[in-house]
Amino acid sequence: MTSSTTTEQANRYRQREWLTGYLFILPAVLIIFLFGLFPIGYALYMSLFRWRVRQGSFIGFSHYQDVLGNVWGGLLFLAGLLGFLLVHHLWTSSGKTRRRWVIVVLMIVLSSLILGWNSMMGTGDGDFLASLVRTLFYALLSIPIQIALSLIIAYLLYQNIKGKELFRYVHMFPTLRLTAHVQPMTRSTLHVELTLTPDFNWSDKRCVRSHKHVLANVGQVFFIAIVVAGNGARANV
Repeated sequence: MTSSTTTEQANRYRQREWLTGYLFILPAVLIIFLFGLFPIGYALYMSLFRWRVRQGSFIGFSHYQDVLGNVWGGLLFLAGLLGFLLVHHLWTSSGKTRRRWVIVVLMIVLSSLILGWNSMMGTGDGDFLASLVRTLFYALLSIPIQIALSLIIAYLLYQNIKGKELFRYVHMFPTLRLTAHVQPMTRSTLHVELTLTPDFNWSDKRCVRSHKHVLANVGQVFFIAIVVAGNGARANV
Protein backbone atom coordinates (compact mmCIF):
# COMPACT_ATOMS: atom_id res chain seq x y z
CA MET A 1 0.00 0.00 0.00
CA THR A 2 1.47 3.29 -1.11
CA SER A 3 1.61 6.44 0.95
CA SER A 4 -0.84 8.23 -1.37
CA THR A 5 -3.43 5.48 -0.85
CA THR A 6 -3.00 5.70 2.92
CA THR A 7 -3.41 9.46 2.83
CA GLU A 8 -6.55 9.16 0.69
CA GLN A 9 -8.10 6.66 3.11
CA ALA A 10 -7.27 8.91 6.05
CA ASN A 11 -8.92 11.86 4.30
CA ARG A 12 -12.05 9.82 3.60
CA TYR A 13 -12.17 8.70 7.23
CA ARG A 14 -11.92 12.31 8.44
CA GLN A 15 -14.64 13.37 6.00
CA ARG A 16 -16.96 10.60 7.28
CA GLU A 17 -16.28 11.66 10.85
CA TRP A 18 -16.94 15.29 9.94
CA LEU A 19 -20.20 14.40 8.18
CA THR A 20 -21.33 12.11 11.03
CA GLY A 21 -20.67 14.78 13.63
CA TYR A 22 -22.65 17.43 11.78
CA LEU A 23 -25.52 15.02 11.18
CA PHE A 24 -25.71 14.38 14.93
CA ILE A 25 -25.89 18.09 15.78
CA LEU A 26 -28.23 18.93 12.88
CA PRO A 27 -31.49 18.32 14.88
CA ALA A 28 -30.29 20.54 17.72
CA VAL A 29 -29.22 23.26 15.28
CA LEU A 30 -32.62 23.16 13.55
CA ILE A 31 -34.48 23.39 16.88
CA ILE A 32 -32.33 26.31 18.06
CA PHE A 33 -32.83 28.11 14.74
CA LEU A 34 -36.59 27.52 14.47
CA PHE A 35 -37.50 28.21 18.10
CA GLY A 36 -34.68 30.55 19.13
CA LEU A 37 -32.92 32.52 16.42
CA PHE A 38 -35.77 32.80 13.91
CA PRO A 39 -38.29 34.29 16.44
CA ILE A 40 -35.68 36.83 17.54
CA GLY A 41 -34.93 37.83 13.96
CA TYR A 42 -38.61 38.02 13.04
CA ALA A 43 -39.34 40.13 16.12
CA LEU A 44 -36.63 42.58 15.02
CA TYR A 45 -38.21 42.64 11.55
CA MET A 46 -41.66 43.32 13.00
CA SER A 47 -40.30 46.16 15.14
CA LEU A 48 -39.45 48.09 11.98
CA PHE A 49 -43.09 48.27 10.84
CA ARG A 50 -46.33 49.68 12.18
CA TRP A 51 -48.79 46.92 13.06
CA ARG A 52 -52.56 47.08 13.41
CA VAL A 53 -53.28 43.33 13.43
CA ARG A 54 -51.85 43.38 9.89
CA GLN A 55 -48.50 44.75 8.78
CA GLY A 56 -48.55 48.47 8.09
CA SER A 57 -46.09 51.02 6.83
CA PHE A 58 -42.35 50.91 7.37
CA ILE A 59 -41.31 53.19 10.23
CA GLY A 60 -37.66 52.19 10.70
CA PHE A 61 -36.26 52.70 14.19
CA SER A 62 -39.16 54.85 15.40
CA HIS A 63 -40.15 52.35 18.11
CA TYR A 64 -36.61 52.24 19.45
CA GLN A 65 -36.42 56.02 19.43
CA ASP A 66 -39.66 56.22 21.43
CA VAL A 67 -38.22 53.86 24.04
CA LEU A 68 -34.64 55.14 24.22
CA GLY A 69 -35.41 58.78 23.51
CA ASN A 70 -32.27 60.53 22.37
CA VAL A 71 -30.45 58.33 19.83
CA TRP A 72 -27.08 59.82 20.72
CA GLY A 73 -27.74 59.07 24.36
CA GLY A 74 -28.41 55.43 23.52
CA LEU A 75 -25.25 55.23 21.43
CA LEU A 76 -23.27 56.85 24.24
CA PHE A 77 -24.63 54.33 26.73
CA LEU A 78 -23.85 51.45 24.34
CA ALA A 79 -20.32 52.78 23.90
CA GLY A 80 -19.96 52.76 27.69
CA LEU A 81 -21.01 49.12 27.87
CA LEU A 82 -18.55 48.16 25.15
CA GLY A 83 -15.92 50.18 26.95
CA PHE A 84 -15.92 47.65 29.81
CA LEU A 85 -14.56 45.09 27.35
CA LEU A 86 -11.75 47.49 26.49
CA VAL A 87 -11.02 48.05 30.18
CA HIS A 88 -10.85 44.30 30.79
CA HIS A 89 -8.50 43.84 27.84
CA LEU A 90 -6.22 46.63 28.98
CA TRP A 91 -6.16 45.36 32.56
CA THR A 92 -5.23 41.79 31.59
CA SER A 93 -2.74 42.62 28.84
CA SER A 94 -0.91 45.64 30.21
CA GLY A 95 1.80 45.62 32.84
CA LYS A 96 1.63 47.10 36.31
CA THR A 97 3.20 50.35 35.18
CA ARG A 98 0.53 50.90 32.50
CA ARG A 99 -2.47 49.99 34.62
CA ARG A 100 -2.76 53.57 35.78
CA TRP A 101 -4.12 54.35 32.32
CA VAL A 102 -6.78 51.70 32.85
CA ILE A 103 -8.21 53.81 35.66
CA VAL A 104 -8.44 56.77 33.30
CA VAL A 105 -10.22 54.68 30.65
CA LEU A 106 -12.54 53.32 33.31
CA MET A 107 -13.52 56.82 34.40
CA ILE A 108 -14.26 57.74 30.78
CA VAL A 109 -16.41 54.61 30.38
CA LEU A 110 -18.36 55.36 33.55
CA SER A 111 -18.91 58.94 32.44
CA SER A 112 -20.21 57.70 29.09
CA LEU A 113 -22.63 55.36 30.85
CA ILE A 114 -23.93 58.05 33.20
CA LEU A 115 -24.34 60.70 30.50
CA GLY A 116 -26.03 58.28 28.12
CA TRP A 117 -28.37 56.96 30.79
CA ASN A 118 -29.40 60.43 31.95
CA SER A 119 -30.08 61.43 28.35
CA MET A 120 -32.29 58.37 27.79
CA MET A 121 -34.16 58.88 31.06
CA GLY A 122 -34.91 62.47 30.14
CA THR A 123 -36.28 61.81 26.66
CA GLY A 124 -37.20 58.10 26.55
CA ASP A 125 -39.77 55.80 28.12
CA GLY A 126 -39.13 56.06 31.84
CA ASP A 127 -41.17 52.97 32.73
CA PHE A 128 -39.23 50.73 30.35
CA LEU A 129 -35.85 52.06 31.45
CA ALA A 130 -36.82 51.67 35.11
CA SER A 131 -37.75 48.04 34.41
CA LEU A 132 -34.20 47.49 33.12
CA VAL A 133 -32.83 48.73 36.43
CA ARG A 134 -35.12 46.40 38.38
CA THR A 135 -34.13 43.46 36.17
CA LEU A 136 -30.44 44.24 36.68
CA PHE A 137 -30.98 44.50 40.43
CA TYR A 138 -32.77 41.14 40.46
CA ALA A 139 -30.09 39.44 38.36
CA LEU A 140 -27.09 40.77 40.29
CA LEU A 141 -28.45 40.73 43.85
CA SER A 142 -31.47 38.52 44.31
CA ILE A 143 -30.32 35.40 42.42
CA PRO A 144 -26.76 35.22 43.91
CA ILE A 145 -28.15 35.73 47.42
CA GLN A 146 -30.69 32.93 46.93
CA ILE A 147 -28.00 30.58 45.60
CA ALA A 148 -25.67 31.41 48.49
CA LEU A 149 -28.39 30.82 51.10
CA SER A 150 -29.37 27.54 49.43
CA LEU A 151 -25.77 26.30 49.51
CA ILE A 152 -25.41 27.31 53.17
CA ILE A 153 -28.64 25.52 54.16
CA ALA A 154 -27.66 22.43 52.16
CA TYR A 155 -24.25 22.38 53.86
CA LEU A 156 -25.81 22.71 57.32
CA LEU A 157 -28.23 19.85 56.68
CA TYR A 158 -25.31 17.48 56.13
CA GLN A 159 -23.72 18.50 59.42
CA ASN A 160 -24.42 16.89 62.77
CA ILE A 161 -26.64 19.67 64.13
CA LYS A 162 -29.88 19.63 66.08
CA GLY A 163 -33.13 20.20 64.24
CA LYS A 164 -32.05 19.09 60.76
CA GLU A 165 -34.65 16.30 60.68
CA LEU A 166 -37.36 18.82 61.57
CA PHE A 167 -36.32 20.98 58.64
CA ARG A 168 -36.48 17.96 56.34
CA TYR A 169 -39.98 17.16 57.57
CA VAL A 170 -41.09 20.74 56.95
CA HIS A 171 -39.58 20.63 53.47
CA MET A 172 -41.70 17.56 52.67
CA PHE A 173 -45.01 19.22 53.55
CA PRO A 174 -47.41 19.27 50.57
CA THR A 175 -47.30 22.58 48.73
CA LEU A 176 -48.88 24.10 45.65
CA ARG A 177 -46.92 26.30 43.27
CA LEU A 178 -48.90 28.96 41.42
CA THR A 179 -47.59 30.20 38.06
CA ALA A 180 -49.24 33.06 36.20
CA HIS A 181 -48.80 33.85 32.51
CA VAL A 182 -50.17 37.15 31.23
CA GLN A 183 -50.32 37.70 27.46
CA PRO A 184 -51.59 40.93 25.89
CA MET A 185 -54.12 40.17 23.16
CA THR A 186 -55.30 43.66 22.24
CA ARG A 187 -55.10 47.09 23.86
CA SER A 188 -57.97 46.29 26.25
CA THR A 189 -57.73 42.47 26.55
CA LEU A 190 -55.32 40.34 28.52
CA HIS A 191 -55.10 36.55 28.41
CA VAL A 192 -54.39 35.30 31.94
CA GLU A 193 -53.38 31.69 32.48
CA LEU A 194 -52.91 30.28 35.98
CA THR A 195 -51.15 26.96 36.59
CA LEU A 196 -51.21 25.07 39.89
CA THR A 197 -48.47 22.47 40.33
CA PRO A 198 -48.53 20.14 43.36
CA ASP A 199 -45.17 19.64 45.02
CA PHE A 200 -45.15 16.66 47.38
CA ASN A 201 -42.38 14.07 47.79
CA TRP A 202 -43.39 10.96 49.72
CA SER A 203 -40.80 9.08 51.74
CA ASP A 204 -41.62 5.79 53.47
CA LYS A 205 -38.62 6.23 55.74
CA ARG A 206 -40.01 9.41 57.32
CA CYS A 207 -43.73 8.69 57.09
CA VAL A 208 -45.49 6.48 59.59
CA ARG A 209 -47.47 4.39 57.08
CA SER A 210 -46.66 3.41 53.52
CA HIS A 211 -48.41 5.17 50.70
CA LYS A 212 -50.14 1.94 49.61
CA HIS A 213 -51.86 1.59 52.98
CA VAL A 214 -52.90 5.23 52.97
CA LEU A 215 -54.32 5.07 49.46
CA ALA A 216 -56.22 1.89 50.29
CA ASN A 217 -58.01 3.47 53.24
CA VAL A 218 -58.24 7.14 52.50
CA GLY A 219 -59.66 8.75 49.37
CA GLN A 220 -59.46 12.48 49.09
CA VAL A 221 -60.36 14.68 46.19
CA PHE A 222 -59.24 18.29 46.13
CA PHE A 223 -61.00 20.87 43.99
CA ILE A 224 -59.48 24.32 43.79
CA ALA A 225 -61.18 27.27 42.17
CA ILE A 226 -59.40 30.54 41.68
CA VAL A 227 -61.26 33.67 40.67
CA VAL A 228 -59.14 36.55 39.43
CA ALA A 229 -60.76 39.86 40.22
CA GLY A 230 -60.67 42.60 37.66
CA ASN A 231 -62.44 42.92 34.31
CA GLY A 232 -64.33 39.69 34.81
CA ALA A 233 -61.29 37.43 34.32
CA ARG A 234 -61.75 33.96 35.82
CA ALA A 235 -59.64 30.81 35.92
CA ASN A 236 -60.77 27.48 37.30
CA VAL A 237 -58.36 24.64 38.07
